[in-house]
Amino acid sequence: IDDLLTEANIEPWELDPGNWSTQTKDNRFHELLLNKTGNPHISRHAGRFSVAKRTDNIMRQSALSQLSPSNLYNLIGQISKKYSRAMRVSSNKLTSSSHEIITEWLDGVRPEKYQCDGMIGYLEAVHFVFRSSFPKIKHSECFFENGKRCKYLISWKNTASEQIRRIRNFSTAIFFLALLILLFIGFNHTT
Repeated sequence: IDDLLTEANIEPWELDPGNWSTQTKDNRFHELLLNKTGNPHISRHAGRFSVAKRTDNIMRQSALSQLSPSNLYNLIGQISKKYSRAMRVSSNKLTSSSHEIITEWLDGVRPEKYQCDGMIGYLEAVHFVFRSSFPKIKHSECFFENGKRCKYLISWKNTASEQIRRIRNFSTAIFFLALLILLFIGFNHTT
């Protein structure tokens, strides 16, 4: 790894949280990594690794503090600010098991296609925290294919525990509403 970083002209301290890399260094590192591994999908795999158990980073900490993939996708715009100053990410919840994620590159930024693949890997990695399967991701609009932005439609099947949690939350809300109604009725009858 040290040789790869040296060859890419990246100092080890530049990998510390709070330091920002340049597009030129990122491109060089990606080119070297691609040549050394021969894996054309290395960016996507790197994105998936971002929340692997061996990493201790902002995305993993945020993921672990949430209750579901949906909650994490809701926060992905805020989380992405800690990773990149080159793009703006927004999330729209479509259903309880689907989201639309939109990435827009800021003016003056010249991204590369591998960064789009890395984003797909990040989005897949969210599910590693909660389950062992990948979500279904449709890349319906791509900046690199004459789009103005990248749009990802993410969907997954809810697990039994997620369905039980939803029923529990709904039942709890109904219980407290019924309790308030009974208390109100009880006070009205005592006077």
